[in-house]
Amino acid sequence: MQKISLPSCLKLALVALLVAAACLIGIQWFDLPVALWMHTHAPKGSWAYRIADKFGYFGKGQFYIVPSLICAWVWWRRRNLARMRASLMVTATWAASGLSGLWFKHIFGRCRPSQLFTANEYGFRWFEADRPHTSFPSGHTTDVFAAAALLWFMFPRWRPVWAAWALMMAVSRVVSQNHYPTDTIAAAALGVVVAWSVRAGFAYKGWYDITPSGVKDPRSSAECWPLPRDTWPGSRDR
Repeated sequence: MQKISLPSCLKLALVALLVAAACLIGIQWFDLPVALWMHTHAPKGSWAYRIADKFGYFGKGQFYIVPSLICAWVWWRRRNLARMRASLMVTATWAASGLSGLWFKHIFGRCRPSQLFTANEYGFRWFEADRPHTSFPSGHTTDVFAAAALLWFMFPRWRPVWAAWALMMAVSRVVSQNHYPTDTIAAAALGVVVAWSVRAGFAYKGWYDITPSGVKDPRSSAECWPLPRDTWPGSRDR
């Protein structure tokens, strides 16, 4: 069982403060000009808007939670404990990021960019739960950054893919005028925190761990998959 060090928590708190400061500055001086520029140069129906809007489908959680659960079941049937835990860790990350994103959305009640041009609304309507007032943070960006942060360490060779996927999702949400830039900044930070928390929870319980060199099962000396079959209970009797 591993413990989370105090320096890690302090670093996390420092990053949270920096993100909060960046969001406050962006809300005051950056978000509105960007939204107006996008509305003028990438209006609905333009090629940039259509591409960005379609790319948002790659951030929907159901396309990843269901396959990860299916993978967990398959690895459980094949008695591959390490891969089963990895699949469940991905599922838990997606679920936690989605729930945390919704929670913050309903607290802040920020007006979406569409409200700026249809109802002349800009700002926050605290504890509003309807869709036009759920802009902060971006749910798609939260989910994708959470998954990308987890996969960043699970599959180090594919890090450029995970980084590009996450950044493109953040940009697409701004270009499609579903969110302001600070919505995606806050979402990216939240997603990374969620992934870190899920990883820390799995490591603390001794279920799984991720190191800079890749995935590691704390109960096995193996640095990568799969977990040897002779570590399964009763496997020596087969």
